[in-house]
Amino acid sequence: MFSVVNANKVMFSKGLRMLVGDVDAAKGACTPVGLLGENAVFNITPTYRQKTDRFPEVVVAEAIQGVTAETRIVLREWTTDNLRLALGLGVGDVTAVAGSEVVVTDEEYTVDEDGRVFIDRTGLSDIVVKEGVSTTHALDTDYVVIETATQTIIFALAGGGISPADDLKISYKYTPAAHHVLPIGKASTPKYYGIWLEEELTGSQTSKAEFQIYKARIGIDNGFQLNNAEQGGDIPLVIQAVLMPGKTDLGKLYNYA
Repeated sequence: MFSVVNANKVMFSKGLRMLVGDVDAAKGACTPVGLLGENAVFNITPTYRQKTDRFPEVVVAEAIQGVTAETRIVLREWTTDNLRLALGLGVGDVTAVAGSEVVVTDEEYTVDEDGRVFIDRTGLSDIVVKEGVSTTHALDTDYVVIETATQTIIFALAGGGISPADDLKISYKYTPAAHHVLPIGKASTPKYYGIWLEEELTGSQTSKAEFQIYKARIGIDNGFQLNNAEQGGDIPLVIQAVLMPGKTDLGKLYNYA
């Protein structure tokens, strides 16, 4: 006798969404993390305890001792929020640095043997170059300013008042790019989240499976791939479910056929 196959129930993945929020949060209260890498894995592993009798051993009693659920997934979008998840940080652990103007006064430099001073910033304005207490050097007479992708160079002109080995005091203004600072390896209590995984399927317009994890830890999966043409810029995560007090399950699977 042959099995009957319902072709409408043989499906393929149309894509996955991951949403993160507070512990046990409804899906509508969670935030999508953006584009995901392919081939994500959601593992559910039960462990058992047994009682056996005689030899060869016969199992006379068995019970589930525990269940672990773990997801390994790659975030494609390099954002501050996604990096915060990878580092196990709370919102309050991240420091936002605004791109406001900074005034630098009398920063000390020594001219190199080729008549150059290298400042490891770009986009400088109102540059003033002094020597000693009373000497202020003139732009296009004593020096020129050259900007590269990563540095600003003060270059002494021949016949001007700046020589190799001179000690200079340079003042200027610059505006740093707005950015965020995230601590690495912060010693603190674990941060927990509620997770939703939504897998769309090809069976119909409504075919999908939703995996809810009530409470989970999130962390970096092994590490960041640096100087890697294919995986550089990815954020690999491992998500580990944790049993909530008062519950007997780690989450729910909602199947929309």
